[in-house]
Amino acid sequence: MRDNLENKAAIVQQIEDSIALNKALITQVDTIIGIADQLTKAFRRGNQVLLFGNGGSAADAEHIACELAGKFYLTREPLPAIALSANSAALTAIANDSGYHEVFSRQLRGLLDKGDVVIG
Repeated sequence: MRDNLENKAAIVQQIEDSIALNKALITQVDTIIGIADQLTKAFRRGNQVLLFGNGGSAADAEHIACELAGKFYLTREPLPAIALSANSAALTAIANDSGYHEVFSRQLRGLLDKGDVVIG
């Protein structure tokens, strides 16, 4: 019985934390609009977005890249977005040859053009 109560309390806390985070996002609307504006300008110039992260953040980067290349909310032309963590051969080769600290920076040096947007 006690385990159930502890589990219930933990679940309630996670829900409350999620609600608090979403309320805090309301205070960041101007920042969110600014980021969207920078992305829109980059795409209109013909630039791309390169995303990266470790662990769960790598999965987030891949998901965002897929949404940009896919349709997200609107049916539209695909947008150029690359998740650097999606290329396991590059990750392991660079880590092996240069060290893990070079995995993303080396890819960026090879792919980045002036005006591109990087999200990490």
